[in-house]
Amino acid sequence: MGSDSEVEMSPSPKESTPILLYLFVLVTLGMLVVALYYTFEAFIALQGGTDSGATYQLITGLFGVLVSVYMFMQFRRRMTLVKSSVPRSMITIVECRKCGLKNLRTFAKGDFMFKTVENCQKCSEPMFITGIYAEKVKK
Repeated sequence: MGSDSEVEMSPSPKESTPILLYLFVLVTLGMLVVALYYTFEAFIALQGGTDSGATYQLITGLFGVLVSVYMFMQFRRRMTLVKSSVPRSMITIVECRKCGLKNLRTFAKGDFMFKTVENCQKCSEPMFITGIYAEKVKK
C-alpha cells in the first residue's frame, strides 16, 4: 500500500466461555462424584464379606473415575488451545475505481465485498470495499 493508506487496529474481542462448557464440567463433576461413591461402597462391601455384585460395582466405579479424569484433561487441553490462539484484527480495504486511492480501515459490522461505503477524498467518486482479511495483532 502507498502513503495514502491508513491503518487502524481494533482491540481483540473478549473471549467468553460458552455455557455448554460449564454444563460439561458440571456433568463430568457429577459423574466423578457418583463413580467415587460406587467405588467407596464396593470397597466397604468387599471388606465386609458381602459380595453381592461388589466386584462389578468396583469396576464400574473405577471406570467412571478414569473416564471423568480423562474428560477433565481433554477439557483443560482444549481450553489452553483456545486461550493461546493468536488474536486477529479484521481489516477492510476501501478503494476508488476512478483514481485508485486505497484506504485500510477496521472491519465494521455489515461490510461486504463491493459495497459502496463513502466518497473518495480526491475525486469525490464512490469508494467500494475490495478486500476483507484478518491480520495478526502485534504486541
